[in-house]
Amino acid sequence: MSGLWRHRHKANREYSGPIDVILALDFGMRESDFPLPDDSVCKSNRAMAELVCWLTQFHPSARLVVQDEIGLDIRARHPSIDQAKMRVIGDHETKPPKYLDTRGFLWHAVEHIKGLEHRAERRFNSVLLVCHRAHLWRVKRALEQLLFEAKLRIAVQTLGGEDLKDIPYDRQSSQWWTKGPVRWWFRELLVAIPWYKFRRWI
Repeated sequence: MSGLWRHRHKANREYSGPIDVILALDFGMRESDFPLPDDSVCKSNRAMAELVCWLTQFHPSARLVVQDEIGLDIRARHPSIDQAKMRVIGDHETKPPKYLDTRGFLWHAVEHIKGLEHRAERRFNSVLLVCHRAHLWRVKRALEQLLFEAKLRIAVQTLGGEDLKDIPYDRQSSQWWTKGPVRWWFRELLVAIPWYKFRRWI
């Protein structure tokens, strides 16, 4: 682990309870097959996989719920992570398989968390959200809305901006809007956020 986040952990500063789930969303994607060559995972997702693994040092009992590329990178490069505690959610969740957008992933993640609560026979207190800094505003609000609709009283904790600033964009992403900040904010402000508000997802 490169140590990008060493000594900079700011999550959970105002919350005294434990983190039950670490939830991480992909940012961009590369169209390639497993096993992973060095260039087969977006730089952003590789950075988030490292961050998730680093966070498990502080929250060793937390369950991991992660999206496709982050999960593949953790499995390939971080064998010390307990696979029994990790759920990878991706295109395979649907039949026939289809790309899961942000809300699609979050919906499946909330359903999985609901099942975890049921099996644990206790109420979860907190989810720690890991995503690209540019993605955070929309993701947090969409997650809180889905948790509310599922009648799950779970607080959504986020990392500070300093913790997320080392997660890059990736010019080699197959999604044009995740290649750089100008493209991202063009789509986010003109399409994604208005659509989420229209659908009352945030």
